[in-house]
Amino acid sequence: MSRPNYPPLPDNTQPNTQVALPRRGRRVWWWVGISSSVLLATALICCGGGYVLINLASTLLAEKVTQAIENDPNVQQRIGTITRIAVDPARTLERSEPELIILSIEGDKGSGEIEVIAGNQDGEWTPKSITVIPLDGERFEIPLAPQEPGDGAPEPKAVVPVEDNLPVDDDAPNPSAIP
Repeated sequence: MSRPNYPPLPDNTQPNTQVALPRRGRRVWWWVGISSSVLLATALICCGGGYVLINLASTLLAEKVTQAIENDPNVQQRIGTITRIAVDPARTLERSEPELIILSIEGDKGSGEIEVIAGNQDGEWTPKSITVIPLDGERFEIPLAPQEPGDGAPEPKAVVPVEDNLPVDDDAPNPSAIP
Protein backbone atom coordinates (compact mmCIF):
# COMPACT_ATOMS: atom_id res chain seq x y z
CA MET A 1 0.00 0.00 0.00
CA SER A 2 1.16 3.32 -0.76
CA ARG A 3 0.85 6.26 1.49
CA PRO A 4 -0.96 9.42 0.47
CA ASN A 5 1.20 12.36 -0.40
CA TYR A 6 0.30 15.12 2.04
CA PRO A 7 1.46 18.72 1.54
CA PRO A 8 4.34 19.78 3.72
CA LEU A 9 3.60 21.48 7.01
CA PRO A 10 4.29 25.24 7.21
CA ASP A 11 7.55 26.38 8.66
CA ASN A 12 5.78 29.02 10.79
CA THR A 13 6.72 28.11 14.29
CA GLN A 14 5.47 31.35 15.96
CA PRO A 15 2.51 30.92 18.22
CA ASN A 16 -0.85 32.50 17.21
CA THR A 17 -1.16 35.70 19.33
CA GLN A 18 -4.57 36.85 18.02
CA VAL A 19 -7.45 36.03 20.24
CA ALA A 20 -10.71 35.46 18.42
CA LEU A 21 -13.62 37.33 19.93
CA PRO A 22 -16.57 35.19 20.70
CA ARG A 23 -19.31 35.49 18.12
CA ARG A 24 -21.63 37.13 20.64
CA GLY A 25 -19.17 40.02 21.31
CA ARG A 26 -18.96 40.88 17.63
CA ARG A 27 -22.73 41.25 17.39
CA VAL A 28 -22.79 43.68 20.30
CA TRP A 29 -20.30 45.98 18.56
CA TRP A 30 -22.32 45.84 15.34
CA TRP A 31 -25.46 46.89 17.24
CA VAL A 32 -23.59 49.68 19.03
CA GLY A 33 -22.28 51.01 15.71
CA ILE A 34 -25.64 50.83 13.95
CA SER A 35 -27.53 52.40 16.89
CA SER A 36 -25.10 55.29 17.24
CA SER A 37 -25.20 55.94 13.49
CA VAL A 38 -29.01 56.08 13.54
CA LEU A 39 -29.02 58.40 16.58
CA LEU A 40 -26.44 60.70 15.00
CA ALA A 41 -28.38 60.87 11.72
CA THR A 42 -31.63 61.62 13.60
CA ALA A 43 -29.99 64.41 15.60
CA LEU A 44 -28.51 65.98 12.47
CA ILE A 45 -31.85 65.85 10.65
CA CYS A 46 -33.77 67.36 13.59
CA CYS A 47 -31.26 70.13 14.26
CA GLY A 48 -30.87 70.91 10.57
CA GLY A 49 -34.64 70.97 10.07
CA GLY A 50 -35.09 73.27 13.06
CA TYR A 51 -32.41 75.62 11.75
CA VAL A 52 -34.02 75.73 8.30
CA LEU A 53 -37.48 76.49 9.75
CA ILE A 54 -36.20 79.26 12.04
CA ASN A 55 -34.16 80.76 9.21
CA LEU A 56 -37.17 80.68 6.87
CA ALA A 57 -39.46 82.33 9.43
CA SER A 58 -36.95 85.08 10.22
CA THR A 59 -36.39 85.74 6.51
CA LEU A 60 -40.13 86.08 5.89
CA LEU A 61 -40.52 88.48 8.83
CA ALA A 62 -37.51 90.52 7.64
CA GLU A 63 -39.10 90.81 4.18
CA LYS A 64 -42.39 92.04 5.66
CA VAL A 65 -40.57 94.62 7.79
CA THR A 66 -38.52 95.75 4.78
CA GLN A 67 -41.70 96.29 2.76
CA ALA A 68 -43.22 98.29 5.61
CA ILE A 69 -40.25 100.63 6.19
CA GLU A 70 -38.43 101.01 2.88
CA ASN A 71 -40.47 104.04 1.72
CA ASP A 72 -40.62 105.83 5.08
CA PRO A 73 -38.97 109.30 4.88
CA ASN A 74 -37.24 108.92 8.28
CA VAL A 75 -35.69 105.64 7.20
CA GLN A 76 -34.63 107.15 3.87
CA GLN A 77 -33.00 110.11 5.67
CA ARG A 78 -31.13 108.18 8.41
CA ILE A 79 -30.57 104.68 6.96
CA GLY A 80 -30.91 105.24 3.21
CA THR A 81 -31.50 102.39 0.82
CA ILE A 82 -31.63 99.17 2.83
CA THR A 83 -28.73 96.87 1.97
CA ARG A 84 -29.11 94.28 4.75
CA ILE A 85 -31.75 93.42 7.30
CA ALA A 86 -31.62 90.33 9.52
CA VAL A 87 -32.99 89.02 12.80
CA ASP A 88 -30.50 89.43 15.67
CA PRO A 89 -31.10 86.30 17.79
CA ALA A 90 -28.71 87.30 20.60
CA ARG A 91 -30.34 90.71 21.14
CA THR A 92 -33.82 89.19 20.82
CA LEU A 93 -33.10 86.61 23.54
CA GLU A 94 -31.71 89.31 25.88
CA ARG A 95 -35.18 90.86 26.10
CA SER A 96 -37.86 89.26 28.23
CA GLU A 97 -40.81 90.22 26.02
CA PRO A 98 -41.94 87.14 24.06
CA GLU A 99 -43.38 88.98 21.04
CA LEU A 100 -40.44 91.40 20.62
CA ILE A 101 -37.99 90.62 17.83
CA ILE A 102 -34.84 92.69 17.23
CA LEU A 103 -33.55 93.09 13.68
CA SER A 104 -30.28 94.70 12.64
CA ILE A 105 -30.48 97.02 9.64
CA GLU A 106 -27.82 98.47 7.38
CA GLY A 107 -28.19 101.00 4.60
CA ASP A 108 -26.03 103.20 2.42
CA LYS A 109 -26.37 106.16 4.85
CA GLY A 110 -26.27 104.40 8.23
CA SER A 111 -27.28 101.44 10.34
CA GLY A 112 -29.23 100.63 13.47
CA GLU A 113 -31.78 98.30 15.00
CA ILE A 114 -35.45 97.65 14.52
CA GLU A 115 -37.75 96.55 17.33
CA VAL A 116 -40.70 94.61 15.98
CA ILE A 117 -43.63 93.48 18.07
CA ALA A 118 -45.09 90.64 16.05
CA GLY A 119 -48.20 88.57 16.46
CA ASN A 120 -49.24 85.23 15.08
CA GLN A 121 -52.30 85.62 12.88
CA ASP A 122 -53.66 82.52 11.17
CA GLY A 123 -50.29 80.76 11.50
CA GLU A 124 -48.34 83.67 10.01
CA TRP A 125 -46.18 86.16 11.94
CA THR A 126 -47.11 89.73 11.12
CA PRO A 127 -45.70 92.96 12.59
CA LYS A 128 -47.99 94.82 15.00
CA SER A 129 -45.60 97.72 15.62
CA ILE A 130 -42.20 98.68 14.20
CA THR A 131 -39.74 101.03 15.90
CA VAL A 132 -36.51 102.01 14.13
CA ILE A 133 -33.51 102.98 16.27
CA PRO A 134 -30.65 104.42 14.17
CA LEU A 135 -27.15 104.57 15.65
CA ASP A 136 -27.75 108.21 16.70
CA GLY A 137 -30.26 106.79 19.21
CA GLU A 138 -33.33 108.73 18.12
CA ARG A 139 -36.26 106.32 18.01
CA PHE A 140 -39.14 106.68 15.61
CA GLU A 141 -42.13 104.48 14.98
CA ILE A 142 -43.26 103.39 11.55
CA PRO A 143 -47.03 103.73 11.00
CA LEU A 144 -48.48 100.48 9.76
CA ALA A 145 -51.27 100.40 7.21
CA PRO A 146 -54.60 99.41 8.74
CA GLN A 147 -55.70 95.95 7.82
CA GLU A 148 -58.67 95.51 5.55
CA PRO A 149 -61.47 93.15 6.60
CA GLY A 150 -60.76 89.80 5.02
CA ASP A 151 -56.96 90.23 5.30
CA GLY A 152 -56.91 88.22 8.50
CA ALA A 153 -58.28 91.08 10.59
CA PRO A 154 -61.43 90.34 12.57
CA GLU A 155 -64.59 91.67 10.99
CA PRO A 156 -66.30 94.46 12.93
CA LYS A 157 -69.41 93.30 14.72
CA ALA A 158 -72.68 95.05 14.07
CA VAL A 159 -74.30 96.71 17.08
CA VAL A 160 -77.87 95.57 17.50
CA PRO A 161 -80.05 97.65 19.83
CA VAL A 162 -81.76 95.57 22.48
CA GLU A 163 -85.02 96.92 23.87
CA ASP A 164 -85.45 94.26 26.53
CA ASN A 165 -83.00 96.02 28.83
CA LEU A 166 -85.55 98.59 29.99
CA PRO A 167 -86.24 98.84 33.73
CA VAL A 168 -88.98 96.50 34.89
CA ASP A 169 -91.86 97.75 37.03
CA ASP A 170 -93.40 94.79 38.88
CA ASP A 171 -96.69 96.66 39.51
CA ALA A 172 -97.31 97.43 35.82
CA PRO A 173 -99.61 95.08 33.94
CA ASN A 174 -97.85 92.68 31.62
CA PRO A 175 -99.21 93.25 28.10
CA SER A 176 -98.19 89.80 26.95
CA ALA A 177 -100.01 87.99 29.77
CA ILE A 178 -103.32 86.44 28.76
CA PRO A 179 -106.08 86.68 31.42
